[in-house]
Amino acid sequence: MQLSYCRRLLSVTCLALTLAAGIAYVAQAQQFTNNTDPKPILGQLISAFQYCGPPQVYQYLGIQLYQTIAFQTNNTGCYANIAAAGPIASMQVINVNQLPAGPVFAVRVRHQSGIVADWYIGLSNYTGRVEYLTFVGASAGSALPDANVGPVNAQGTDISEIAQPNVTPVNQSSDCKLYKTMCK
Repeated sequence: MQLSYCRRLLSVTCLALTLAAGIAYVAQAQQFTNNTDPKPILGQLISAFQYCGPPQVYQYLGIQLYQTIAFQTNNTGCYANIAAAGPIASMQVINVNQLPAGPVFAVRVRHQSGIVADWYIGLSNYTGRVEYLTFVGASAGSALPDANVGPVNAQGTDISEIAQPNVTPVNQSSDCKLYKTMCK
């Protein structure tokens, strides 16, 4: 009798844990649209890149992007050139490109130091995470970034594209060639 009770209790506990894990996974998936505001996520990521954390901010990143950032930063999560820009003064979403996996936003970020950077952030509807992230240096008078054109400054730091596996996009549009991780 005691053994039977223990088995049932164990079964119920295992089922509850499985359901909780499933609910937690579903809670992670989000639907991003052209109306999604990427500034809160981007602001937290920029700050994390400047101050090496907090670690929970890196959970916004897709697995591939997280691994790429770990590789690029020698597992610190810090970028010296982003840290040198200083605190964010303002962010302006310029436009968005809706791709098969989710939207890619072009965001102009001004830092208190006067440094300006154009960020491209791709939010995946499949993973509920940031799957594309790149920035290029800009100036207050330079042309606004365009998510339909993508980063064009060769001096930029392409966070997403290093160590990407060969991915066959859903379609072969120029957008999918530009933002490979957003077309899976």
